[in-house]
Amino acid sequence: MDIQLHGPLASIAEKNIQISLSKAITLRQLLNLLVVRQPGLAPYASCKTDIDLSAHLMVYKKDIPLKIDSKVENNDHLQFFIHIMGG
Repeated sequence: MDIQLHGPLASIAEKNIQISLSKAITLRQLLNLLVVRQPGLAPYASCKTDIDLSAHLMVYKKDIPLKIDSKVENNDHLQFFIHIMGG
């Protein structure tokens, strides 16, 4: 799996992460795996619901936003973004 971090995320973890999965897992499980390798991502692994996740982090697969329980597979290419908010 190829994971690309964008914006401020690239300053707290590796910008490009490669990880191998033996089977499909949920985005929630992936976030927990990533924290072991990239501790700066720990605040995002604590998201328990889609609302929590979407308030802090957007993860896309093929330009489609993922939910916390969406399945990801070894051959996926994921894009991680932090919301930019302002008034």
